[in-house]
Amino acid sequence: MDASKFFEKFENSSRTNVSDLVQVGSFLEACGQLLEHEDLLPSSFNFGPENEDEEEKQKKSEIGQMMDVPDTTLNELEIVCSPEKLMSGTSADDMCFHDISSSLPKGGEHLMCLRLRKEEKVKRTAVHSNYHKNSFDIRHGAKDSQREIKGSKFLNHPQVVVSIVFLEKSIKCKVDREILVLPEQTLSVLLDKLVCVSDLQVPNEFSDTPDLPQDTRFKSLFKSSFFFIEDTFYNDRSDPLCTDLSQPIINWAQEHSVPGAESFRSADMDEITIGSLKVRLGYPYLYRHQGDCEHIFMFTDIRLLHNNDNQDLDAYPLVVYKHLRYLNTCQICNEHAAKWLTKEDTHISTDPGFFCERCFKMLHYNKDGQKKGSFLAYPYMDIGVYN
Repeated sequence: MDASKFFEKFENSSRTNVSDLVQVGSFLEACGQLLEHEDLLPSSFNFGPENEDEEEKQKKSEIGQMMDVPDTTLNELEIVCSPEKLMSGTSADDMCFHDISSSLPKGGEHLMCLRLRKEEKVKRTAVHSNYHKNSFDIRHGAKDSQREIKGSKFLNHPQVVVSIVFLEKSIKCKVDREILVLPEQTLSVLLDKLVCVSDLQVPNEFSDTPDLPQDTRFKSLFKSSFFFIEDTFYNDRSDPLCTDLSQPIINWAQEHSVPGAESFRSADMDEITIGSLKVRLGYPYLYRHQGDCEHIFMFTDIRLLHNNDNQDLDAYPLVVYKHLRYLNTCQICNEHAAKWLTKEDTHISTDPGFFCERCFKMLHYNKDGQKKGSFLAYPYMDIGVYN
């Protein structure tokens, strides 16, 4: 869904799930006025062996009461059901591991289950192999941020964490990803965790020169972006090539007397921390990059960090949810991931067409590498690669 249509639809709704304006940085202080310091700490942290032993005894007592069995029976069950009883007695060094993707184990060639498992593993490897050479981190969706906050490795408590969700660019506007951010981190650190397929597309058309290097990405050419939160445009000015995308918008809004335009202003996102923001929980805000690529995001929760959260400072901003997508496979072999997109292609009846590297070359070029027929070819980056 287009961002402008989304905001228009949202403004016309009842907005019952939107909070009042909240100062993120004052949340911990507000909690301290209501709770004792001990209540601000994660409830089930173990601070020493003595506490840990007492907790284990308490758990055993509760389990015994629920099962209605004496302590002797409970201790016997604990020994019998211990994870150590699941071990075969053979050490890992003595075990034999076989890579089924290369060949079937001797004596197992006739087993259908092994043959099917090998075929499935080879297929999965082929689908993802085209993306291993890319510079970004497939597992986390982006390179590690170079702008990290200073401090100890483990978080100090009490600690506040802010939940931010980014929505898909679709009619249903489902959640694309959820990110946990610390109040002392800047908007630029959050920006480093955002991944959009538009940033990684390759410019130019390659039908005449498919073997040319494809190292240049749109992200390296168009680096400007901004977050629009309440009445402020937070611009990325980390690179000399970045331009202020917000100024033309502010000028246009003021010239056309848009309501609230007189309060519009711009700021450097590298100087603004999450804790210094005033936001409304559940209210949509805008992230814009690549000129006109827009993403809607919301602040959904501000809470205290608990013991089940990641306690490593370097892990934040932390992506805790990503919507999985299907890889767009080649329409010829239907096995390998698509790496090429063609338009106005005389070889197929669909427009656009999607091909893996091998099928693209075999269909569109002769044995001497010369172009056959008429078509336009563009390197294709599948959004499913972020799975």
